[in-house]
Amino acid sequence: MRTRHAANASGDWYIDTECINCKAAQTVAPGLIVERDGQSVFDHQPATEEERILAWRARLLCPTASVHAEHAAAPQAAVFPEAMTERVWRLGYNARHSWGAHSFLVERSSGNAMIDAPRWTDHVAHAIEERGGLALVLLTHRDDVADAERYAQHFRARVFIHEDDRGAAPYATDLLRGRAPTALGDDLLAIPVPGHTKGSAASSPAIHSPGISPPAISGHRNMSAGIRGPSRRSRCTRSPSITSNGYSPGMAGASVSRPTRCVRGCWP
Repeated sequence: MRTRHAANASGDWYIDTECINCKAAQTVAPGLIVERDGQSVFDHQPATEEERILAWRARLLCPTASVHAEHAAAPQAAVFPEAMTERVWRLGYNARHSWGAHSFLVERSSGNAMIDAPRWTDHVAHAIEERGGLALVLLTHRDDVADAERYAQHFRARVFIHEDDRGAAPYATDLLRGRAPTALGDDLLAIPVPGHTKGSAASSPAIHSPGISPPAISGHRNMSAGIRGPSRRSRCTRSPSITSNGYSPGMAGASVSRPTRCVRGCWP
């Protein structure tokens, strides 16, 4: 029997005391869901259709199934995948053993890419099938693997991870090596950003025009583009500085549109 946390606003929606404070719910329902007493709670009850969708989004992605609605009707439209930018979708259904990390689908003419992985659900698999299937999975670091192997097997997709984090995905078909960016086709780069783990990596569209800073996608909690994660600190990287006006998947806590810069104090 789950226990409703006392800091929730009174009403149908609440978050129980099993919440691990991964901040995923706060990411997808900012202002509606906030942090109190070291966990997520409802600041107020959903008052508009938009807020009801945000609440359902939080419920479906919560890795501990801690978001509840006593009498709320199910949404009439799908809330995941969630459109983030053109051709980029948040998949939802975050995994407990990835500490609630987000995962994303990038639609590409050369074959779609999954950045990190959610827990396995038929809903996610069907959504990917509707968008053309899956050609590759890029695991940004060892913590955010979740059910990547099952998705890769289902879609017969290649799996990329940095060699320094390969122990988390022994089924990986391709290893990133060293500190130089690796092209994953003509339109996607994998960029090593050691820090959160020695094998952490980000991804970015392969834009070659001078002066253009493409959006980055990274699982790194504190160095990913556009994302501020939970307070756990990590060592940064000696890799070249990366600045982006984009967003980032991976670790669940997030705030949008914050440039990223990698600084000293890194792995050797």
